[in-house]
Amino acid sequence: MHDVTRAFDPEATHNLCVAFDNVCSTIAENDRSEFVKELIARQVIALAERGERDPDKLAHAVSSSLELRSRMIS
Repeated sequence: MHDVTRAFDPEATHNLCVAFDNVCSTIAENDRSEFVKELIARQVIALAERGERDPDKLAHAVSSSLELRSRMIS
């Protein structure tokens, strides 16, 4: 088993943070549990690992995914 260390350059890290903050800002404050924030962060990172670096595209993809999941749960 290999120890994998994920690292992003400073600009990519900034873009991931912007995307994370943008998605969080669309969720009601009382719905922003640690679980939800971790889910958002994991999805942002997963998309960035596939090459996406645009914060708007990252935020849109994650928001769309969360909306789909909430509809499936409802």
